[in-house]
Amino acid sequence: MLPLVACTAEAPAQEPWQVAPQNQRTATPTHTPTNTPTNTPTPLPTFTPTPVPPTATPVPYVPPRVSAQGSAPQPIATGGCHGHPDRYNWQKYAYLVGFPEWVMPELAVIVRSESGGDLCAVNPSSGATCWIQQHPGGSQFFDPMLCMSQGYSKWLDGGQSFYRHWYAHW
Repeated sequence: MLPLVACTAEAPAQEPWQVAPQNQRTATPTHTPTNTPTNTPTPLPTFTPTPVPPTATPVPYVPPRVSAQGSAPQPIATGGCHGHPDRYNWQKYAYLVGFPEWVMPELAVIVRSESGGDLCAVNPSSGATCWIQQHPGGSQFFDPMLCMSQGYSKWLDGGQSFYRHWYAHW
């Protein structure tokens, strides 16, 4: 990958053209530069690259180790989740935590695939919970703001992509 550079332009000095007043205009200018012929194009400005240091060092992703002998997840009490007024309103919380508009169609696919759009969804085999199936799950993710803010953090951690935390595991 090439380093980023900043450019500075130095425009060549040019003599101004003098324009006659409106009532005295002619087809030719009243003054022509004496140091260059009239048909010679003006030279392009010169650019001097300035090296820009990188802003961040990428950190390689190391997937977590999963034991071959997993234990069954503990049952999660859904409690007051079923009566939550925003149980199926995931879009509201996605906007509130900062997901941009252009991500919403893809986020809709994630939510439909993971939970069917139900905040109270619990995966019986893994214990993942809420709209975007936070894993490890827990009843704390039945708070819609916490559920979506965790999803937003994982989306940012994946480089503004759902691949690392969702698609890679499908």
